[in-house]
Amino acid sequence: MSYVKMRRDKETKAFVGSVFVEMGSVEEARDLVSKAAEIKWPGAEEPLSRVCMMEPWLAELKKSSSAKRERPADDVGASPSMSPVKRTMEKGCVVSITGLGGACTREDVKAACGEEDQIAYVDYFRGNEGAQVRFRSPEAATLGLAKLEGSGEELEIGGCKVDKVKLLEGDEEQQYWEKTWASMAEKRVSGNKRRFQNGGRGRGGGGFRKRGRR
Repeated sequence: MSYVKMRRDKETKAFVGSVFVEMGSVEEARDLVSKAAEIKWPGAEEPLSRVCMMEPWLAELKKSSSAKRERPADDVGASPSMSPVKRTMEKGCVVSITGLGGACTREDVKAACGEEDQIAYVDYFRGNEGAQVRFRSPEAATLGLAKLEGSGEELEIGGCKVDKVKLLEGDEEQQYWEKTWASMAEKRVSGNKRRFQNGGRGRGGGGFRKRGRR
């Protein structure tokens, strides 16, 4: 055994009843798991409720999180650390730009849309042909769209000649928000996975939980 991390509540710092254990090798970790029925927490009469390798535990966590995302929001009893993504949507805030690419950057797109403090997010990666700019309000989106269209000349952003700019509406707007919510949920799951890995995963990382505690 080379490392032990006791899991604690983020706010109270109280021990939550489980630990991550890093063993010296995969063989040592598997040997520990095979002896699960013999392992008891100091002072406890019953053996630990579970001892397992990190990989299957993470897989179960991801599967559980995915199932919660697929259920209606009011049917999800998620814990504070894995609360569902808030599906809030204000119509008329997203402007679509097509015809980008090349060396055009997210900063170029921001600058072309006007006041940057009125922009909530720019969904764009260098080389993409299109970008979606989400403004903080419908009014800001209207002003941003007017700035993009107002020159009366062929619009260029970052050296790229823009094909079209428009305010997303109807099905296109709904599809944008569905994609955004899905991306936010996936990032949350990935972030939790990285945190758990950093907390106790090694070549043969394993974890065990004390019976009767959460």
